[in-house]
Amino acid sequence: MTRVHGLNETPLPRRRVVWHKPMAFLSLLIAFNVATMLMKAYLNAIRWLQNYYTPELLAEQGRLYSDRANGTTVLHWPIHRNVSELTTFPGAFFYGFGIRQALMQFLEAKENETFGRCQHVLFLSSRLGEFCVWINPPTETDTSDEIQVFQALVNWQQSSFLWIKLAVRIVLTAYVCRELAVYYNNYNILATNFIKVGLSNKSIVKIQIYVGDPTCVILSNVWVSLVFVLDFWFSIDSVGEALLAISQVHDLPAFLLAILYCSRSVWFAYFSMRASIIVIKRFHLEHYFQPIDPTMVAIAAVVYTATLMILSTTTPLMHVEYLLWDVTLSEAAQLEAIDTFPITTGITLALGAIPIIFSVGAKLYHSRSKRQVQRGPSAKLFAQPSRRTSLVIYNDLKQRMAFKILGLGRLFNDTDSVGGSLYKLHERNPAYNLMPLFSYRGSDCFVACYMSNGQVDSRMRLTLWRCLDCMEKNQDQAIHVCKTEHDNCLSRLDATPCATFFPRHPSALCIHIGKDKSPWIL
Repeated sequence: MTRVHGLNETPLPRRRVVWHKPMAFLSLLIAFNVATMLMKAYLNAIRWLQNYYTPELLAEQGRLYSDRANGTTVLHWPIHRNVSELTTFPGAFFYGFGIRQALMQFLEAKENETFGRCQHVLFLSSRLGEFCVWINPPTETDTSDEIQVFQALVNWQQSSFLWIKLAVRIVLTAYVCRELAVYYNNYNILATNFIKVGLSNKSIVKIQIYVGDPTCVILSNVWVSLVFVLDFWFSIDSVGEALLAISQVHDLPAFLLAILYCSRSVWFAYFSMRASIIVIKRFHLEHYFQPIDPTMVAIAAVVYTATLMILSTTTPLMHVEYLLWDVTLSEAAQLEAIDTFPITTGITLALGAIPIIFSVGAKLYHSRSKRQVQRGPSAKLFAQPSRRTSLVIYNDLKQRMAFKILGLGRLFNDTDSVGGSLYKLHERNPAYNLMPLFSYRGSDCFVACYMSNGQVDSRMRLTLWRCLDCMEKNQDQAIHVCKTEHDNCLSRLDATPCATFFPRHPSALCIHIGKDKSPWIL
């Protein structure tokens, strides 16, 4: 019998996945910062237990003393006796009409007597705490012409409420960690698929993965941003304490911690962006807005918030607050209380408007600098890769800086880079962007592909297709999601027919799902 010998086939080299460790570490560091945002609120409340007041304790603590156990913050400041403007008093922004009236009468009388006055701090009809001012005149042995001004903010804290707030923060932190785990699992799918099936170019035997920034994935979650906003205002007592610390710079660490605490108000901007998307998508207004970098929003909001807080607590700008304290109060109530509701509402709306205004302005600027293009999808869109959108320079601020500092910018700015087609589709028709106010560029994954000889074959930019609005209700522009799981490393967005998709018209597009429901597309 004739023996048949098989052909000697050269086996393909084993495929390998390499992680760029500095980028992975940076991504995990950013994720840790995002996950601990709620818990960082306790940085401004380090001292949980303190002894009750004694004259010696107040003398030792200096001009700003925070007694967390009793919910009390005391500000002590010497003021010249001949002062005539209340705005020079640290903490004067908390003065209601009754305190201002009584204090001006005391200063005009120029009598060597003590002074004391208190007021309720309300949120609508709910009493949050008490604010008191008392003044000690110079003693007989004191040759200076200074009076000692003491101001105390007492918050009515209930331990049960504080424990509930802590539990909510822990639950939300766990939820954020879960969402971060889902994001990082996408990289595990990418690595596993490459080892199992490889890329379309089988000569590629190794890929190096550069992990992206998960921040926007968390920020664009409507429930996360809503809880952060509610947590900020349910901690209005801590906000008041922080404002007292901001009104002085003698205790610099307390001042800086207070600025850090108030920077949490950046979530007003993120929630405003996420809530506005509901209206934008409902009325098809996507073409009026430009996706904006969450990092730039954070920087703008923090700078704006810090500046606003400093000016409103140390300059005559606090006269605006004086007007707002009394908006919801009767004339009789104005003598003994302030209502924080009008100010909290105004600050929330003011900070929430920042990203919306910035997005519209950015869109107007970009619209002037480029010509109009058709809005409908087109199969030609994917005939050739978009060079600009595949480059690392087309990225959010943090990622651009990271690539530049690590010396990786040149690697992913070469002409053989591919990917970013989803952004080109968004530019042609913003309606395909599921989150038209959030820039998802930072969450992209960059991949360097190597052949067996160690040479770089190509560079890829991979995008999560979760930020694609398939517009299922629009028959003309809907993007089909095929039910066939293709044996590919990546999912594809193109017009190629398959077992469950056949294009009905030339501009029809389909997402062909890759192995293990790959979330990545070029």
